[in-house]
Amino acid sequence: MLVFGVGLAGTGAYALLKDNKKTTQEEVVKPTITVENNGDDTITINIKHKKQISKYTYSWNGENEQELNGEGSAYIQKVIDIPIGTNNLKVTAIDVDGTQSEYEGKYVAEEDPKITIDSEGTNIKASITGTNKISYVTYRWDEEEERKVEVGNTTYEQTIEIPKGLHTLTIVAVDINNKTTTKQQEVKGVTKPKLDVKTDGKNFIINASDNEKIEKIEFTLNGQPYSLNVNKKEIQFSYPLVDGENLIKVTVYNTDGLTATFSAKCTKK
Repeated sequence: MLVFGVGLAGTGAYALLKDNKKTTQEEVVKPTITVENNGDDTITINIKHKKQISKYTYSWNGENEQELNGEGSAYIQKVIDIPIGTNNLKVTAIDVDGTQSEYEGKYVAEEDPKITIDSEGTNIKASITGTNKISYVTYRWDEEEERKVEVGNTTYEQTIEIPKGLHTLTIVAVDINNKTTTKQQEVKGVTKPKLDVKTDGKNFIINASDNEKIEKIEFTLNGQPYSLNVNKKEIQFSYPLVDGENLIKVTVYNTDGLTATFSAKCTKK
């Protein structure tokens, strides 16, 4: 009887230990999160678990976290877009018991269609290229009504006149798959300096002005170069002519980098 009782006690202890171990193992089971890069600037989030998923969240670069209901499922699949550029993804999955798993990874999406904006004097040149054909392009200044251009090609260029002053240009390019790129840029509309050159028979006289400032004036007289720093809005400057024929070339530079040029030939008798 004593031996039998000890045996029962030993069996009970073993069973209890086994049950505790099983419970401990169940407690550490967490949702499994995997992410697939689809190669088209999208990823697929996969969440698997033995239990139901209560909810899951994802965010790019720690901003605008999205929270979604697990809807009582033990398997979840979600396709999301990768933002343009290099981005850090964080995914969290929480089961019905409150156990959670986290995933972090880095993903890159190239801008497509790609929009490039270059300055050309008093104009903006917008160049758009796409892997697929571009359906249409729109652009607008500030909050004005947008202008739409149908494209139907993989490349497109548009020269846009800049209005005077500081403005925000918004360009949107949409390809045939409805993939959209939006680009905004602040642009300052500038004007060329005004230049007038005259002669009084003995001197040539330069009159120059600009809405901002004249930075400098450069001129050549019969091949001899001269330079004058100005740094003001208006200037009048005269220089003596030589006897006989005079070849004059004048270039005025404003502080916005724009120029005005004058060339002439005159004779001092």
